[in-house]
Amino acid sequence: KNGYYIWLCKCDCGNEVERTVDVFTRGLSSCGCKQNKNIINMNKKNTTHNMSKTRLYGIYKNMLSRCYREKDIHYPAYGARGITICEEWLNDRSKFFEWALSNGYSDNLTIERIDNDKGYYPDNCAWVTKEMQYKNKRQNIMITYEGKTLCAEDWSKVTGIPSMTIRWRYKHGWSAERTLTTKPYQTKGE
Repeated sequence: KNGYYIWLCKCDCGNEVERTVDVFTRGLSSCGCKQNKNIINMNKKNTTHNMSKTRLYGIYKNMLSRCYREKDIHYPAYGARGITICEEWLNDRSKFFEWALSNGYSDNLTIERIDNDKGYYPDNCAWVTKEMQYKNKRQNIMITYEGKTLCAEDWSKVTGIPSMTIRWRYKHGWSAERTLTTKPYQTKGE
């Protein structure tokens, strides 16, 4: 056929198939059953958690990257500072998924470390809103005034002074009272 000899072959599984000689030299003599079996086995290995297309899986992968991948843009603030992931989650991502789902995970929350100097461990992590996580960043400033301690964003809501102005004043040594009671400069027409 088309200048090639065709061989009638019987596969180990019992199927009969026609093959050309080049199939034998490439080691592809099965009827396809072995290939299908390998694909099934490969799929079983890759779908142990059925989470690969979920937001939670993305959170897990990003957590790994910022702690262990030196080329990650966030590595200096995580891995380089010694922030790690507990062995249980590192060695078995399904344990992380189980913890997340039984500890309040939902698609509108992010993972936060309670103590920013410690790693990702079940007793040091919680699910919080993005707003709450932003307030808990290391670089965020906390100002105490009249017995109340709030971050710059929250003081901005209370005083009407832009949070950028509050941060600038704080960094330039203004007292809490002066920072939070001095109205910002207004231009003509305002």
